[in-house]
Amino acid sequence: PLTDEIQLGGAIHRVAFSSDSRLVAAGDNLGNVRIWQARTGQPVSGVLSHTDLVRAVSFSPNGKHLLTCSHDRTAKVWETSSGKLLATMKHDDKVRAAFYTPDGEAIITICWDQFAREWPILPTEMTVPKELVEVDNFAFSFAISNNSRYIALGLWDGQISVFDRQEQATLETEFQHDKIVTDISFSPDSRLLLSASNDFTARVWDIGNGKAITPPLPHGTPVQLARFASDSQHLLTLAQNAQVVRVWDLATMERNDPQITLNKRIDLMEFSPSGTFLAAAGRAGRVLIWPGDDLTAKPRELIHPGPVFDLQFSPDGKRIAAAGASSHIRIWDVETGKRLPGDFRHDAEIGCIRFNGNGQLIASGSFDRTARVWHVETGEPAGPSMPHRHRVHSIDITPDGSRIVTGTFWTQQDDTRNEVDFDGELGLWEVRTGKPLADIVKFSRGVRHVEFNRDGTLIATAVQTSLFGANEESSSRIWNGVTLAPLTEPFDHSGGLRDVAFNPDGTLVATAGVDAVARVWNASTGEPVTKPLKHTRGLQTVKWSQDGQRLITKQRNGVSRVWDLASGELVVPGIRRTAFTRDNALHPKTGDVLTVDNNRQIRTTSIKTALEPYDVRALSSIISGQQIDATSGLVRVNQVELRDAWHRMKNSRPDLFEVSADQHRSWIMRQADRAFQSSQWKAANTLLDSLIALAPDDVSFRRKRATCLAHLHQWNSASSDLAHAFSMNDANSAVATEHFILLAQENRLAQLRPLIAAELDPAAKKTLLTKMNKLMLSLVVPQATDAETVTRLHKTAEAMVLQQPNNNDVLRVTGLARMRVGQFEKAREILTQVEDN
Repeated sequence: PLTDEIQLGGAIHRVAFSSDSRLVAAGDNLGNVRIWQARTGQPVSGVLSHTDLVRAVSFSPNGKHLLTCSHDRTAKVWETSSGKLLATMKHDDKVRAAFYTPDGEAIITICWDQFAREWPILPTEMTVPKELVEVDNFAFSFAISNNSRYIALGLWDGQISVFDRQEQATLETEFQHDKIVTDISFSPDSRLLLSASNDFTARVWDIGNGKAITPPLPHGTPVQLARFASDSQHLLTLAQNAQVVRVWDLATMERNDPQITLNKRIDLMEFSPSGTFLAAAGRAGRVLIWPGDDLTAKPRELIHPGPVFDLQFSPDGKRIAAAGASSHIRIWDVETGKRLPGDFRHDAEIGCIRFNGNGQLIASGSFDRTARVWHVETGEPAGPSMPHRHRVHSIDITPDGSRIVTGTFWTQQDDTRNEVDFDGELGLWEVRTGKPLADIVKFSRGVRHVEFNRDGTLIATAVQTSLFGANEESSSRIWNGVTLAPLTEPFDHSGGLRDVAFNPDGTLVATAGVDAVARVWNASTGEPVTKPLKHTRGLQTVKWSQDGQRLITKQRNGVSRVWDLASGELVVPGIRRTAFTRDNALHPKTGDVLTVDNNRQIRTTSIKTALEPYDVRALSSIISGQQIDATSGLVRVNQVELRDAWHRMKNSRPDLFEVSADQHRSWIMRQADRAFQSSQWKAANTLLDSLIALAPDDVSFRRKRATCLAHLHQWNSASSDLAHAFSMNDANSAVATEHFILLAQENRLAQLRPLIAAELDPAAKKTLLTKMNKLMLSLVVPQATDAETVTRLHKTAEAMVLQQPNNNDVLRVTGLARMRVGQFEKAREILTQVEDN
């Protein structure tokens, strides 16, 4: 902000700048008015007084006078330089509006007695105003044409009255909406009038013939703002539930915010470096490619065997690579769609890929806990496989292809949690030998993202920490790209980072924090170069525009924002679609924002027209049954009016009422989660019944329903759900543990013993339980183990605590083991250590 807060005694209702932007004036609900210097915030005048709410403030075209009006039945003219009262215009009722004509020759006032009046610019007490027009309804909106000739009044009943000051007559027109006219404006050449209404439409009218020149422009909800663009050829409208300003071409009346609807789920989106192509991919196993300048064209479709987890163009934009659940990479020529030969294969899913600077090598990180580098032309490895302790979550390769950096991330599907006491690794490797160039850096949390700068001399990392652990283990920071030595202090974000990105020339780095803040830092010094870029939710991703002048961020709730680097200000305050945003991008050529959502749509938002949503007013009326009337009071909403609005919206915008199968499923999931979290077990169980009918083999749904059924004391049904989940291929340790404990609670030992025996069998090829869970389960289910087994488990626990003396999970298990063998004092001692930790 340029100034401190500008304050008056009450709530500020109206603000206006002078024509040269040097001064700003404001009026509040208590009748106070004041003028300040716009750049310094220093007051120019004392407090100028009305005795009731101030409805309007405006400067004269030459900036010498300030015009105000109030519910105290007066309009007043003040000298700008001194604050001296120059004139008072008395009315018989509250004054709703007062403004200067653009030519500066007169003042117009609009009064609640339904008259519009004209006054000289400095009236006296003896001045009798000219009554221009009397309307038979309340004037809600008003405007004056740029040539000062026409005054338009938008009325409560939907009429629009236009008075011609030159002819001193009201025009005969057909200007009519079905409901209140909320906004009106003239075109720059004063020939056309644009109106917005609560009947969900905007209209364009010809002043010359008094007729509409366009059909009604439909919106899904009441339209609250309508303006002409400066070129007079385009219109901008904003509905109450708006997510973007709608831009209309006056010649064709077609909206200019294109969208692509697909029949496949899309999760990823990537522009080629030059912006020539846009590629998208997702769980459907297809890679779609469009020309970057024509997203309405039919895309080329490339087949990938299974869901795609990462998508990358080569630096020259000639090739595109995709990798995912099929455990191998596929690379195609973008122009021809021909796939390159070679078997780029891992032993498990591939989560991340990156080309080197000349596009001749590609690095990959896999769930098989290895990283590899391949020759793009042949598919042959460029060096040995590089082993890790956890799955490789993020990877990057230097421009010359000599080194890679990797970040690992432990998940519940991994069976390595109890083998090591860390969840994430940062590694720097030599490609030729497959050996680490420095000691592996270990973190208590998984590494979200790693990235080299442009010349490979620096590395940036993003790692989450505990909520208050901004500097925990120095995890998110800049590192030396050759030695992996830390070069800067950790980035100052409470809770750590979810994403980090170098700008195109590698001199700056942007961070996306768990704390709902994005920031830009000097890559060499680690010093901030922008103020904190604050959001309303924790961040998920941050990306740079290709010219390095803008950032696009995405919150975890799917809202995207665009920021200007030079000013640190918002360019696009917020894009929130009706569905969750899965990925976003800035068009390299136009700068427009592209978002892809879980409604299978790619949408384009012009960077010049996006605004924050304005859906609170409509939603609050529906929920509360009340609305704010013209006097700023609360009134009850008529039920017939609500029903009429609902049907009108449904008829004018049926697309808003179409619900896809994915949307329906997502809604049920949200309601089920809310019921589950608030312990409404019966409601959650009913909703989970619906979800399981749609996806009978979903392990998470079965687990949650089993929990609900257990709280409802329906033990057999709960056990059946867990048994089903336990039999699935993606069942994990938690499912097995819950299943076993429920069997023990029901005393179904005949079923339980062989399952535990299979898990504890050292010869078993595959078990679900981790080593820790096996010990824990065996110790808390006394019916399932004999004394000899308990003694053996106690020895195992004591051995583990010697290896990991500060691991609280190991300490808890050892404490339980000591209690089972009767060593109560030693058990108390070790459990006290857990509390101390």
